[in-house]
Amino acid sequence: EVEQIRRQHFCSAVSVSYSNSSPLMIVGGSGSRLYDSDGRTYLDTRNNVCHVGHQHPAVVGAVQKQVATLNTNTRYLHPNATLLAQRL
Repeated sequence: EVEQIRRQHFCSAVSVSYSNSSPLMIVGGSGSRLYDSDGRTYLDTRNNVCHVGHQHPAVVGAVQKQVATLNTNTRYLHPNATLLAQRL
């Protein structure tokens, strides 16, 4: 059902999982691992968390602090976006 609803409401350019496998229903993650709805564990080598892992306390804390202050995108001016661009 989730896959069908996704097909109806997502752009087709947003792929699900990978073309060489069935879609994964991922429901959680911790450290370097992902967990699917059937309880299987996967080593996460694909997402942008492989450097610090899922649920890393420092990342969670930084996101919580920022979202409590402002949760927006780069459409508006904000010094943090500019500072990040300079660092990159």
